[in-house]
Amino acid sequence: MVGYRGSRRRVVVLGGGVSGTTVANALRRRRANLDVTLVDSHGDVVNQPTHLHIPFAVRLERARATGRLLRGGIRLVVDHAAGIDLDGRVVHLRAGTALPYDALVLATGARLDKRSLPGFREAAHNFHCHNAAERLRERLEDFAGGDLVVGAAAEIYRCPYAVPEFALLLDGWLRSRRLRGKTRLHVLLPEPLFATLGPLGEELERLLLEAGACVRAPWSIASMDPRARSLHAADGAEQPFDLLVLVPPHRGAPFLAGSSLVDSAGWVAVDPRTLRARGAAGVFALGDAARLPAPKLGSAAHFQAAVVVEQVLAELDGRPSGARYDGRARHLVHVGGGRALRMESTYAGFGRVRGPSLSAYVHKVAVERLFFEFAGSSLQHVV
Repeated sequence: MVGYRGSRRRVVVLGGGVSGTTVANALRRRRANLDVTLVDSHGDVVNQPTHLHIPFAVRLERARATGRLLRGGIRLVVDHAAGIDLDGRVVHLRAGTALPYDALVLATGARLDKRSLPGFREAAHNFHCHNAAERLRERLEDFAGGDLVVGAAAEIYRCPYAVPEFALLLDGWLRSRRLRGKTRLHVLLPEPLFATLGPLGEELERLLLEAGACVRAPWSIASMDPRARSLHAADGAEQPFDLLVLVPPHRGAPFLAGSSLVDSAGWVAVDPRTLRARGAAGVFALGDAARLPAPKLGSAAHFQAAVVVEQVLAELDGRPSGARYDGRARHLVHVGGGRALRMESTYAGFGRVRGPSLSAYVHKVAVERLFFEFAGSSLQHVV
């Protein structure tokens, strides 16, 4: 069994979000004698859905210490990964620690890459991190009308329906402030919604148009002029704005850049069914970190976690595993007015869109408000 260095098998999980803690807990639950180490760069698990609501002054529990979500016996290391020796099966940390592994799980998520689009920091707001969402809340408080643009700077980002979801909530917020008649709401997307979300995308576009938004897709941002307050598309089109809310470009974890594991954007290349990293024995990736023909959603990562756990255990046992990921994801989308949409999808295609309905809204709110309770429960029962 290549890579084993003793009777006690060592698993290192990089990334302390829900994906990483889910896998670490499930492995420890299945094999009490496993040596499981979770490396978390921040030491807490963030409830990402809360960021969508902060601009509208709605606050939920934002983060919880990673240690509170881990089963006993798991070693938690709060540090940043610096590199991986794939041949020697060792993870190197910034503090100088070396962690040998028999199996390695990459749950390193996605990073915001604002610097890759000049002018982003000066011109755009976003809701993809806590501080940015707070600044957007402050800016909305002063907004009096004009051209309000909501869009995405690149094709790949967390939650592919974040733009229409935010735009629909924004429409309701503007109406509650009697600002909708003074506002021209523009939605700019690098590709049509139906291209990534199928019938769910079609329904979201219908609702946006019904709300009076101007939807343009594809509309690829080539540059922006913060002083003139305008966006320029690759085809020469121009879009002025008084307030710009833009999903930043996303990339994989910086320490993986240049590694044989990743593509040019830092996403880990994996087999879409087994989630094994291509060309690297004993390495697996899931969630936002992986390059997959599936959306970067928490629900998708949850289904992926069960497969990764089975694959890791098979790796340690030196046997094949029949566990396969089928691309499954569950979509729950706010559309305003106390309503939400829901849909399931797999690699094979899209299910039926349900809603807009109150029941889907209640489900969505429950997931957001009870995020850590649901997470803690799922951590114990993934497999």
